[in-house]
Amino acid sequence: MSTTLCECLYHLAKYPAEQDKLHVLVDAAFPDGTDSWTFEQARSVTYLDHFIAETLRIKPALMLAGPRETPPEGLQIDEVHIPGNVNVLVPTAQLHRDPRYWSLPNDFIPERWGDRRVEMGTEQSPYLPFILGAYTINHRPLLIPPS
Repeated sequence: MSTTLCECLYHLAKYPAEQDKLHVLVDAAFPDGTDSWTFEQARSVTYLDHFIAETLRIKPALMLAGPRETPPEGLQIDEVHIPGNVNVLVPTAQLHRDPRYWSLPNDFIPERWGDRRVEMGTEQSPYLPFILGAYTINHRPLLIPPS
């Protein structure tokens, strides 16, 4: 969590236009200031979710997913067959920047999770900021956040 927070602060400092956009949206959601905030008001700032999702795409909480064992019958990935009972790792950080799946993979574009989702193909791209498998929350995979 602290790594993600540091990365969010880094991106806020590095991208002042995104920081300004977020500032305007937060100010609009909390017209009376943060002293009277509600969860519903905070939830209405969907750009914040997009900003965090893009931060986690660029720098996932886990750069490398923990080892998993292939099923006994093996696993076919594209043209590669991986034998059964073999430990494999998922390079999450590389996957999140793979140009086969991501348009402009090295650019920080929070809008790819909202307004430009279809245009940038985000819905079809692998997104694993907290890994998938037996170690997910409630054994449910975390997929692309809703827009």
